[in-house]
Amino acid sequence: MDANFLRPSTEHINADTDLIMFQPSEIIGEQDLHSTLKGYELTAEKQMSKRFKKQTTTILDESLGSILGKTMSFVDVSADEYMKLYYKAEDSLTTETNPHPSKILSHVLAMGMYLTDNENCIYLGILFVVLSVIIYFMSIVS
Repeated sequence: MDANFLRPSTEHINADTDLIMFQPSEIIGEQDLHSTLKGYELTAEKQMSKRFKKQTTTILDESLGSILGKTMSFVDVSADEYMKLYYKAEDSLTTETNPHPSKILSHVLAMGMYLTDNENCIYLGILFVVLSVIIYFMSIVS
């Protein structure tokens, strides 16, 4: 018996036009979709894209009270969150060859993780601006 006889042939797969996975497909973008749709299909597509498109919100879209409330909440829970990230950073730096990582490196890594988490960087910046204004007025008074 010949070994090629037992091996399945792929010639009929390549010649078959019903199989979609072997045929190159065209990627349709939003612009292509709008150019091919007409009438009711186009309006329905536009309504669906409006309904399900995620609205991006920035800090400028929020009210001043909301920003100050979130800043005070940030000050309230920042120490606990930072300590959790510090222990996580210390755990990720600990290896068998170095069981006690440098404290400075652990704090730097934890601060980097803390600033990239959620919107902490924005609220820390707001806190620094408020502190700088307080220091400025203290220097004027004295």
